[in-house]
Amino acid sequence: MNNINHLRAKHDFNLEGLRGLCALTVCYAHLFTFNFFQSKSIPFSNFFEQFHFASVAVLIFFILSGYVIGITYQNSIFSYPAVVLYSKKRFARLYPIYLSSILLAILFGDQKFTLLQFVGHLFFVQDLAVETVKSNVVLWSLSYEVIYYLLFIIIWRYKAIHPLLIAFTLLILSIFAFVAGYNKCSSLLVGSTFWLVGLSIAWNLKPTMTKGVGKEQILSHLFILLATYSLNSGSFYLNLLHIPFNNDLKIPLSDIFYLPICVFIFLIITRREFKYLMQLKAVCYIIPSIHISLLVYFKHNIFEKQIWFWGTVYLFLAIILFFIKTKISIFQKLSYVGRISYAIYVLHFPIAYYLNIHFWLGEGLSTFAFTTLIWVLLTFVLSYIFEMKFQPLIKNFLFK
Repeated sequence: MNNINHLRAKHDFNLEGLRGLCALTVCYAHLFTFNFFQSKSIPFSNFFEQFHFASVAVLIFFILSGYVIGITYQNSIFSYPAVVLYSKKRFARLYPIYLSSILLAILFGDQKFTLLQFVGHLFFVQDLAVETVKSNVVLWSLSYEVIYYLLFIIIWRYKAIHPLLIAFTLLILSIFAFVAGYNKCSSLLVGSTFWLVGLSIAWNLKPTMTKGVGKEQILSHLFILLATYSLNSGSFYLNLLHIPFNNDLKIPLSDIFYLPICVFIFLIITRREFKYLMQLKAVCYIIPSIHISLLVYFKHNIFEKQIWFWGTVYLFLAIILFFIKTKISIFQKLSYVGRISYAIYVLHFPIAYYLNIHFWLGEGLSTFAFTTLIWVLLTFVLSYIFEMKFQPLIKNFLFK
């Protein structure tokens, strides 16, 4: 049974496609957020800057990670040798490509990189104990990921405790940590909620007995995700409730409002039984709808802020597309990107950083398109080499 679960997690092409989509939206967002290749000077850049869900994509990565770990070790018996093997597998999966990304950040970066910072990155304490290197800002999430891997060992040992109970406890602790001023601790705990929900889906929800791949309002759901993200609905509701929060954190308290839509999309892709699925679906649509309704009720001009305008547009498109169903297998079209998504995630930023400094040819749409094409090609080629060639060599060395 364990082998079957492992194979299913490994070869779930829909999930691989979701992983690929999340990696692509992070790359896309960084292109405009950091103004690489003068992206903000191209026509309609205001629209392109809004058309992504990068921060939510990282939260989906956490759910995916918890889910895959849960599937893989669902029926594994806890023991010291099993923990050693688990640790070696996680090391082989993360560290070789991660270390390569650090070296690329050092070689391609133009800022000072202290010895303490380098050692901190080697031991996955960036953003927690040392500042994340500016030439590869995405590495902060890897320190969170490693902590969740360590948390799993404890959960694995005491498997009788429900992961959702742990998630709820950590979420409450995150609120106390934030009130006490431990912002990074709070951010880490909010992220753990998403990771543990993924683990809970794997352990506590059975696959549906529905034959075939099924159809869903996939496009509508994705636009609801875009609407919620563009509106930043979590911050709106916390402000409405007069709950203090810090939106500058990597994972602020307001991100918990993304949990319903993230879980809903994840459930329909993995085809898991959940008796409150329709209620969860309703919540996903209600969150941005009430947000916009209240803005209108209090006579705010929707055109006043771009986030309000585009959030309204995305919600309108979600409602229109609600009547169009698409095969869930559409995600499989990005499954190959998903197979190399980890390398894409950790390598794309230092490559863009280097090209932006040393290879940028000037302003204009044509030069932007050409430089972006070079960046995409380099990122995909290097990611393929690291994921499909380099990492298997490391695995063979560790597990021969």
